[in-house]
Amino acid sequence: MGGGGGRYFPKQSKSLAKLLQQAQQQQDADIEINDYLRGLLAKFNSRDVEKIGEYLDDLIKALGSKVEIDKLNFGGSVAKHTYVDGLSDVDALVVLDSDEHAGESPQQLIDRFHQALKTKLSRAKVERIDKGKMAVTVAYEDGTEIQLLPAKKSGKEISIPNPERNGWKTVDPGAFRQKLTDANEKLNGLLVPTIKLFKAAVAGLPEQQQISGYHAEALCVKSLAGYQGAPTLRGTVQHALEQGAQNVMSPIADITGQSGHIDEYLGSAGSTQRMVVSNGLYGLARRLKNAPTTAGWKSTFD
Repeated sequence: MGGGGGRYFPKQSKSLAKLLQQAQQQQDADIEINDYLRGLLAKFNSRDVEKIGEYLDDLIKALGSKVEIDKLNFGGSVAKHTYVDGLSDVDALVVLDSDEHAGESPQQLIDRFHQALKTKLSRAKVERIDKGKMAVTVAYEDGTEIQLLPAKKSGKEISIPNPERNGWKTVDPGAFRQKLTDANEKLNGLLVPTIKLFKAAVAGLPEQQQISGYHAEALCVKSLAGYQGAPTLRGTVQHALEQGAQNVMSPIADITGQSGHIDEYLGSAGSTQRMVVSNGLYGLARRLKNAPTTAGWKSTFD
């Protein structure tokens, strides 16, 4: 009779308590993982980028004896603030006086660079000096590699060696930098740190599954365009890897004009090499998705 009020549902209460406990544990894990990722970034950012400046000063001095340098501009990840020591490309455009070198071909200037560096640069910290089609690369014993590209400036136009044929090619080295800056602002500053962590994760893959620094940057920009997930490093890194595994299957146009596509080295759309890289990125994404604690993330980055 009566007694209709005050009903209890012990089973449901226990289920609700368990769900709340699981949600709290997940929230705590998210906080811990994001703290770990921020700590990694602090290490990346504190590494000695000034060292690169010192190396470049030495390179300028060595080149100055053979070429008339107008100015030297950073390219690569240093200029875009996506540099990770040991994991990123460092390239610099050596912008030459157009009048002084009007009659010289790119290969002649590259030969000049190579000879000057071999004879004038101190080899105390240098492992090797390589000459390529577009640049001279100086590799240091600490793992740093710096590419020096001869460039000419006429008005606002900058030209670099054309990799496809002998001659010069007009490029816009700041185009991608501006695109990255705009995309980073739209993502409330999460894009650049995500790129650094993306590079660090991919660096642990087998060599055949790794990609260039510039390609990693462009792939992250494309993969995080319109991102609507959690505004955390854990969320953006995992999404960049998941979406990157799909996007890497198609070529990405090079808006700087340096080449037709940033990732020409992987071949045409759907190539076997693209599939190999895609599998590597997908494996990383799946591993991190199934890692509920910091320990799982550390196994990827440490």
